[in-house]
Amino acid sequence: TPWWDMIAPFGPCFSEMFPWLNYWVHLATFVFVFFLLWRITRNEIHKFQERLELQGHLVCWEALAGQYQDTNELVDEVWRTGNFGMAVLGFLTATTLDALRCCVVALISGDAQTVHIMYVWGTLDAVLLITTLFLMSGVA
Repeated sequence: TPWWDMIAPFGPCFSEMFPWLNYWVHLATFVFVFFLLWRITRNEIHKFQERLELQGHLVCWEALAGQYQDTNELVDEVWRTGNFGMAVLGFLTATTLDALRCCVVALISGDAQTVHIMYVWGTLDAVLLITTLFLMSGVA
């Protein structure tokens, strides 16, 4: 038996749960990084908007254009050239496919507990997908 099955608090079923635990740790890490970068981006956009509103009619267009360019470069670097946008695309694709898999398994399975688990899992995937798309639309 593997060494982790011998650890008392986890019991013998830990090795069966480990892939799911691994998946949840990676998912939680990605969601944390996504929200962190989203919040940094939104803060920069809001700071630019506040500077624009404070200046009112006394606008130095040259300075304003420079500030806009700096904000635009930050957003572009984080979401496009930093390849985090590709990671988000991979996350959205994997989440969509996992939600579809849950629906198929729930429809095919005859076990009530499996159907319930798959519907809960699919609902969680759908919530993550919709929330991510909504937050991304706020950055664009």
